[in-house]
Amino acid sequence: MNVGIVGSRRYRPVGLIGRLLDQLEDAYPLLTIVSGGEPTGVDNAVAEACRARGYHECSDRLCTRRRHLVEHLPTEKKRAAYFARNTLIAKDSQELYAFYAPGPLSPGTTDTVMKADSHIPVWTHHEGEWVHN
Repeated sequence: MNVGIVGSRRYRPVGLIGRLLDQLEDAYPLLTIVSGGEPTGVDNAVAEACRARGYHECSDRLCTRRRHLVEHLPTEKKRAAYFARNTLIAKDSQELYAFYAPGPLSPGTTDTVMKADSHIPVWTHHEGEWVHN
């Protein structure tokens, strides 16, 4: 199962991500986590949690290991590259979990949610609440 986990760069819900990974690992014997690869926030917390659990890092979702992490990095530091990366995350995922920081919803996370919501199950976490879109 390919599961996207995305979220705000200004939010690091380490405990929530750990509990989510526990649930996903119990549900799916073969698990690929697809993330954005940012050095801060949710992406960083996801990468750290996966590495601590022994996930193998792959460059694409076709890896054959039992547990692996695929990080889609933007090709350049321009807005269009980030939105293109969001498209890849939505395309490579079969489910998506999005973590919003408290306050206004971040545009990048919202972009990924909107791109995924048309074809896969999406769950969002904002201000302490999970919502299935």
